[in-house]
Formats: sequence, C-alpha cells, structure tokens
Amino acid sequence: DYDGALTELAELEPLYRNNYALLRLKAEIQMVAGNYPASETVLETLSDQRPEDPEVWFQLAEVSGLAGDIVGVHQARAEYFILVNALDSAERQLTYAQTFVGNDFATSSLINERLRDIQDMRDELDRG
Repeated sequence: DYDGALTELAELEPLYRNNYALLRLKAEIQMVAGNYPASETVLETLSDQRPEDPEVWFQLAEVSGLAGDIVGVHQARAEYFILVNALDSAERQLTYAQTFVGNDFATSSLINERLRDIQDMRDELDRG
C-alpha cells in the first residue's frame, strides 16, 4: 500500500523536518511505486543536505535513470565517483552528461565548473 505509506510519512514530516531516514524511506517508496520523478526530487533534496554521502548519489543516479533524466544520471554518477576518489570515472560521466545538455547553458556551465573542480582535485593530489 504505497499510497498509505506515503500518507503516514506525510503526517510525520512536519514533526521531523528534513529527517534523513524519513526522506530516504519516502524516496524508496516512491521508487518502488514507479513514481521515479518524485523519488528523484526527494533524493535531490537529500543530496543537497548530505553532499558527502556516496550512497545518496548512487541512489540518485539509479532513480534519475529510471525517470529518464540522462543528464541527471551522469551528474549523480560523477558526484558518486568523486566521493569514492575515482576521478577518471567522474570526468567521463560529466563528459557524457555534456553531450546530452543541448542548449541548456546553466547546466552546461555547472558541468564545466565541476570538470574544473576535478582537475583542481587532481592537481592537489599531485602536489601531495
């Protein structure tokens, strides 16, 4: 009963604003119910709250793919790879994302900025 579970969560949300466990559960329920865009929205909120949590980025990549958000898949994968220190993989994911952006200047700029961040991370690692 996905709708019932989401109703119960909605009653708890005002009591426990931005609670990680409740939001993860909400995203999971929406995902298994097939409401991928709603699940993606919740996971995006969690990624803002917990940008250093690789599990959130991993789940966001999966749900973005199910929601048909190809750019979002690659961006979330890149963030996951950055957190697990796989910078080559992160760079590849952002390069893939860039090919799907089209004329979205804002997203393209964000991707380019993140690619520069990866280069800065590499430079810092080289300096030791």
